[in-house]
This record gives sequence, structure tokens and C-alpha cells, in this order.
Amino acid sequence: MRYLWIGALVVVALFSSACSGSADNTPAFHFHFPKRTTTTTTTKGVLPTATTLASGPNDQLACESFAALGRDVGQSHRRVAEAFRTMFRDLKVAENPNLRRDGHAAARALILDRVAAFRSAFVAIFALCKEMS
Repeated sequence: MRYLWIGALVVVALFSSACSGSADNTPAFHFHFPKRTTTTTTTKGVLPTATTLASGPNDQLACESFAALGRDVGQSHRRVAEAFRTMFRDLKVAENPNLRRDGHAAARALILDRVAAFRSAFVAIFALCKEMS
């Protein structure tokens, strides 16, 4: 469990350092994610429209608590654990279903000690919050 917390702290540190840079500074690494697409089986001639990510107050609060994890990286274990609990609580009440789903997946992977699943869900939350901002 200790290694999972260390891995989680490293992931948080990487994302917070990527977000805290100036606008002129480009990061040295890039994440490329496949776009989530849905397929339709109807042939009625209706074209799917592009969806925009609406960010309500609960979504903004969840993304703010996600971004706040970077401030708690160098603090005590209790403070980091409380920051994770706050983030997962805020993600649970988010309006965006993708944000809720990825938050649940990250919490579940953290409890089950699955580092790869936690990292992918954490990156998906990061990408959604980045798109919403």
C-alpha cells in the first residue's frame, strides 16, 4: 500500500508541475488519448452533433479539488489522504457523467491496489478537467 501512495504522489506531482508552468512554457511530454466515440446503428440520416463539455459548479469544484492535490504532495500522509477523500467526494457529485465515472474508477483502483488502472483513470480526470477549463 505504501508503494501505491508513493506512485499516487508521483503522479500528482507530475500533473501539478505540468499545470503550474507559464503559458509560454510547453511541457516536455505529451499525452495522447483516443477520443471517446459512440457508434449509432440507425440509418435515418440524422448526423451526430458535436457535444461540448458543460461544466457546472460541481464539476468546477471537483476539478479544483483535483488541482489542489498538487499543493498537498509534500505534506503529511494524513493531509494527502484527506485531500484524496475530498477529491473523490467532489467527483462523486459532479454533473459530468464521465467525470463521475473516472472518479469512481480511480477510487476503486486505489482501494484494490491496481496502479495501472489508477493511473489511467487519473489521467482521464486530468484530461476532462483540462478540456472543461
